[in-house]
Amino acid sequence: MMRPTLLVAVLILGLSGCAPSEVSEPVDGTGAESGFVLSSPDLDDEGYLPEWAVGSAEPFCSGENRSPQLEWTGAPVGTAGFAVTMTDPNYAVYTHWLVTGISANETSLASTPDGLVENGVLGTSGEGAGTGGPGVYVGPCVVDNGYLYTVYALDEPIVGESTTTLIDFSGLITDHVLATAELEIKRR
Repeated sequence: MMRPTLLVAVLILGLSGCAPSEVSEPVDGTGAESGFVLSSPDLDDEGYLPEWAVGSAEPFCSGENRSPQLEWTGAPVGTAGFAVTMTDPNYAVYTHWLVTGISANETSLASTPDGLVENGVLGTSGEGAGTGGPGVYVGPCVVDNGYLYTVYALDEPIVGESTTTLIDFSGLITDHVLATAELEIKRR
């Protein structure tokens, strides 16, 4: 079994090498210089999610565990599919949401209970923390913590399984990322 520090290093190294050099860095946490932008109409002006979007992990938080609506624009030419992740930059071994197999003609994911999606495949969440599992969404829980939603524009359809982890996903998208767009959110 990998120690958490080693797992974080492996994950960071794996994700940092998965995208071509033309992938832009986010600007103001809402989009990329390339024009590929991720947003959510569910956030307030300060970037906080509503209470219904908070996770359900008693005794720490007791929200509805409903994913927010996500919308993206400006996908690069040649995009053949999308994937979405939700991670916690302060706790990199924990994946909150992983969705692969989103078709190229989609420009959003609807707000749904438990992050269930109509177009795509939910991967494994909760790695390293004993919560979550295959095909599960885990909403934000820690107050005033930043969480990061990322949408990946891919040059071919990448479809994982309910057991696909973030590390597996990193391997699947190697050399297939055309652009990424990020959205940082917080929980009150």
